[in-house]
Amino acid sequence: MKAIKLVPCLLIMLIVMSACSATSNAGDNFGKALEEWSGADFEATELVLKDDGDFSKELGFVVAGYPDTDDLQSTTFSCINGWIGQIDIRTPEKLTFGLRVAKEEGSSLVNTYKEKHDVDVKNSEIGGVEVRAASSKGNGMLYTWQSGGFQYSLHSLVGEPTGAQLETIVSGVKAEAA
Repeated sequence: MKAIKLVPCLLIMLIVMSACSATSNAGDNFGKALEEWSGADFEATELVLKDDGDFSKELGFVVAGYPDTDDLQSTTFSCINGWIGQIDIRTPEKLTFGLRVAKEEGSSLVNTYKEKHDVDVKNSEIGGVEVRAASSKGNGMLYTWQSGGFQYSLHSLVGEPTGAQLETIVSGVKAEAA
């Protein structure tokens, strides 16, 4: 009976150890991500770390065109609850943005965040795509858009991407069915 109770604890420890060894800042990202992954209608119960944006086995899609430049580096790739792909993106200023991708049908990515982002809502067009930007009453910005049968969200707890960084992400990141 004691061994059965230890299994979930050992699995969590294994996930944390994997996240800490995956990249130099993955441990920091992992803690922040666990906090942010639980929203009003959402409970993070399954996390699978990946080497890149190929979520085909777990989620049925591949994310291509994610940033990997000096200005925007994709550092950690995760599958969450069998329907969300997340890519953590770092800037030279040490800001971290969480990019989430999911199929358009089903639950909304907006509901996966703890805070409601409904302050200073603005819509703009970036590269032919309608992007909604909104802040929360606490701290953080959330950008959301849909394209090609997929929904995307870009979240930051501290700071915002520059206009050029946002354009690079929105215009470059594309999910494709596997």
